[in-house]
Amino acid sequence: MPPSLLAVGDGMMATLIMAMIQLFTRFADMVRDANARRLRRRRAPARLAYQQWVRENDAPTSERLMGFAERYRRLVPRPLISVIMPVYNANLNWLDQAIESIRGQVYQEWELCIADDCSPRREVREALSAWSLKDARIKVAFRSENGHISAASNSAIELASGPFLALMDQDDLITPNALLEMAEAIGQHPKAGLLYSDEDKIDAENLRESPTKKGGWDPDRLQIHNYISHLGVYRTELVRALGGFRVGYEGAQDHDLVLRCSERLDAQQIIYIPQILYHWRMHEHSTASSRRAKPYAVAAREKCIADHKIRMSSKA
Repeated sequence: MPPSLLAVGDGMMATLIMAMIQLFTRFADMVRDANARRLRRRRAPARLAYQQWVRENDAPTSERLMGFAERYRRLVPRPLISVIMPVYNANLNWLDQAIESIRGQVYQEWELCIADDCSPRREVREALSAWSLKDARIKVAFRSENGHISAASNSAIELASGPFLALMDQDDLITPNALLEMAEAIGQHPKAGLLYSDEDKIDAENLRESPTKKGGWDPDRLQIHNYISHLGVYRTELVRALGGFRVGYEGAQDHDLVLRCSERLDAQQIIYIPQILYHWRMHEHSTASSRRAKPYAVAAREKCIADHKIRMSSKA
């Protein structure tokens, strides 16, 4: 067969293989989405029951807010808490809600340190600039190049002037008493290096579901998955001494950080607050919705756990 015909045949075969791969990928996505819908329908009774509980017991009523305000009035000391928020091409509606949830805190000694990771959408940068002009407690750094979430988080940490850092994503929410609870716990545990709370998830309509009660400090469980997660508050000097977030661990950067911090702390310095203070947004690009949203996170998690075990072995 002439070489020209062989080339044509090879090209047709390559095209056929590519088409089959695309067809298989679409089929796999359809199966995944169908399973997700089926699982969501199965969880509907629990979700509705939890939302009823929220309405009856955890809604920010005027009475509850007044109680928080009275606790804040009596609180001494009041450490500055620097909220760290990396931003990239954010949904502006969710970004505004996230920032408003911080500005709506009963506890007033906070600053919001935002690092925009070179978002290509101009409206994101304009929105952040507007927020910084609206509230002097909002600091914004605009990175000149995209470095992913670890580098962006480190840029946000460079803006921080408080002795404690609270980690928050660009589309999530915190409760009105979130920083108040953290500040009270810091006052009760002045040597605390890491504090964390319970959390739940929130959908696009701000309906809450899937509450997670984490329990006290458990280093063995942390070697399996990052159960600490949100809301996590870290002593600033500890995070900076460790060099902040490590580039190359994106997708599991929080897990890597909490493992490295825990190696420097005694169990008594790790404080669990058994209250839901953080609402993790569910959407198609969030691991709150599906671990498949960020497949690279699995490899990063395995890497940071392996690193931790090596360090602990060397330490022993």
